Amino acid sequence: MTAEPHGVPMQLVGMAAGKTRTIEMRSSAVTTAYIKTPIPGRCYVHESGLEGNQTAVHPDAVYAIAAEHYEYWAQRLGADRSTWLPGHFAENLTIAGLDEARLHVGDIVAVGAEVELIVAGPRIPCFKLAWRLAQPDSFIREFGLSGRSGVYFGVRKPGWLESGMPVHIVHREPQHPTVVELSKLALDCPHPSERTLRMVLALPYLSKTAALVLGSALMKVSDR
Repeated sequence: MTAEPHGVPMQLVGMAAGKTRTIEMRSSAVTTAYIKTPIPGRCYVHESGLEGNQTAVHPDAVYAIAAEHYEYWAQRLGADRSTWLPGHFAENLTIAGLDEARLHVGDIVAVGAEVELIVAGPRIPCFKLAWRLAQPDSFIREFGLSGRSGVYFGVRKPGWLESGMPVHIVHREPQHPTVVELSKLALDCPHPSERTLRMVLALPYLSKTAALVLGSALMKVSDR
């Protein structure tokens, strides 16, 4: 594995995909692709995402979370970690060593010899996360601002993926905000400046989910 500058090597340790289905959540029928099934062996990732994966509401190509976050959230919530298989957080990729605080929008991450992913932004959680983890809706904000909510990626170079592949950053955009900084801007910044919002919304490869939230904030600022 290739060590990152902060001394923590990254490695792909799990993959998962899901199909769009209608699930009863809190007495309501919800169309979602949240429920993911672990993928054994190899899987091809296209520009639109992993082979066999569908999206319902969140349109970004690939969602990844750190393997270390599993233990953290299991302890925080008093859950049995052994019952959480890859994809439990609706992620497509589970990556050991992934750090939201050190990834900037536009950074390029290589997985194995073929695939390159580009950082698009943070997970913007919704009620489905609280449902999945058997938590009240108040947990959504905690998860989103925790710095342990995962990363959305675009696919720059498609190719084959397999658990055990090394993951490393091959290009950095340090002038762009980090994933954690964008989470705070989207979820915990009551009075963002119009300049900041326009700068972020102009970033190439910005997550469509984050852009929707920040675009709404810009409309409110512009109407002041």
